[in-house]
Amino acid sequence: KEETIRLSIIVVSISVVIGLFLGVIDLAFSRIIAFFIYN
Repeated sequence: KEETIRLSIIVVSISVVIGLFLGVIDLAFSRIIAFFIYN
């Protein structure tokens, strides 16, 4: 049972990290694209 909980925590942690990473990349890309459009 503890193994399942540990795996769940790992999976959730990875999901959160990936979500944040993609969010940052998305923000960076939209900034860069906006910069090129407005110049």
